[in-house]
This record gives sequence, structure tokens and C-alpha cells, in this order.
Amino acid sequence: MRLGPGRLYGKTLTTQEFAGIQVLDSAYPPGLRLPKHSHERGCFSILLRGAFSETYQNKHLEWEPFCVGFNPPDEEHSNLVHRVGAYFLVIELNHLWFERAHDHSVRTYESTLFRGGPVTWLGKKLYGEFRTMDEVSHLSIEGIVLEMIAEVSRQQSGISERQFPRWLEQAREFVHAHFTESLTIKSIAEAVGVHPVHLARTFRKHHRLTIGSYVRQLRIELACREISKPDVSLAEIASLAGFYDQGHFSKVFKNVIGLTPAQYRATLPHANRV
Repeated sequence: MRLGPGRLYGKTLTTQEFAGIQVLDSAYPPGLRLPKHSHERGCFSILLRGAFSETYQNKHLEWEPFCVGFNPPDEEHSNLVHRVGAYFLVIELNHLWFERAHDHSVRTYESTLFRGGPVTWLGKKLYGEFRTMDEVSHLSIEGIVLEMIAEVSRQQSGISERQFPRWLEQAREFVHAHFTESLTIKSIAEAVGVHPVHLARTFRKHHRLTIGSYVRQLRIELACREISKPDVSLAEIASLAGFYDQGHFSKVFKNVIGLTPAQYRATLPHANRV
């Protein structure tokens, strides 16, 4: 079955359509099986709560909260919603977006699932814009979508992997293992055996973020996962994610996502309502 624009198997809660983009959030009940289908429009999907399996002809993807997926138009797949249900933000793009990308030699060939990194961080920012929707949110969302398409193209073409030194990958792994702690550039540089200035410059060149911004994004990513658990307090989340107090956590979270932690939690349906 080929699903037309705005058609999903879940229950659509709210939707916005502008500039060839349709943004909508959709809730899926526990245990729902989606038969083989494709989408007329390519889309990004952000799993905000729950768990979800996706099966293609030659691969199987397991979704967890705050994964971001990309699906090109007309790629057939089936899905299974896990027992906790699922709540998605979906960003559908009409054919003009892909023609525009192709005009600039940007290619997005196959479905991809992202866990962390620039695409997921951009997805969270887009969700914040969708929830606030002021007079410039449409323009902001257009810009975020362009960045997401560019990042997908980089990963699928292997551009992001070219000339990537092994020590830089070790530095990234070190940051992921210790991002909730009080890291310094010097301590990371010592761990991988390079000069701090060289580390800082090379990290920013390859990741398009400073180390500080990268750490901040990892902390917010962890906080988003914990916020989806209604029984964990915001103060506990702030401490777990490495922020020195709840006020600092709230300020940084709003700068990145566009919503306070309390506002963000309020937008997520509880598991028993999905």
C-alpha cells in the first residue's frame, strides 16, 4: 500500500503544513502491526516516546526514544509497535525538496536510523519549534530540514568519514563515556595523546561543533530520554545529566530545544495514553 501525504497508521494529533513540508505528531497503540507499505513523500520521523521495529527487504531497524529516521519516497517496509506504544513527530517533504537537493548534488538514497549526532539534535530542535510555533517557526523549520537533508547526504555518501583520524574517534568515544563528568579539553587530549589545541581544532572541523557544544548536546540527549519517564524528577535528571543545578539545566535545555524541561515533558503523552 502506498500512503499519500499526511496519511499514517497512527492517530494524528496535530499538524502544520507549509512550504512543501507537513509536520505532524502521531500516536500508535501498543502491539499495532503495520502491513507492508510505502510513503509517497520522503520523511524524517522522530520517536519521542515508546519503541518500534521497522523491517525492510534487506534490513531491520529497532527504534528507541529520540532516534531519528529518514525514509526516501516509495521504499516499502513494515512495522511493529512494541507493548509501550509509540509517539512520533513526522516531517513529510514533497518532491520539490528532493529536486532542490539533487540540483546541488545532494543525494538521499536509502532509509537510515540515527542514534545521536547532528541529525538527532536537529530533530529535537525542530520538535521545539513545532511546539512553540511563533511567527518565525516556519522559517526556522525550513532551515533545520535543509540541515538534516545535508547531514543524511554526508553520512550516506561517506563524506563525514573521510580523513577521520583514529585518535579523533578515540576522543569522541572518551567524551561519550564521560560526558556527565567535569571534562576538560586537556584531560581529553591527554587520554588520546594529542595537543589540546590540535584536538579542539580538529574536533570542530570534523563534527562541526566545539567539544563543549558536543558535550552539552549529549547531556540534553540523555535528559530527553529521562524526561520521557514521568516518575523521574527534573532535579534528578539535572544531576544525572551532569548539570550543576536545575536552573542551569533548564536554561541550557531551552536554548537547545526551545522549550523548558517542564514544557517538553508536558508535550509527551504518558505511555498508558499512547
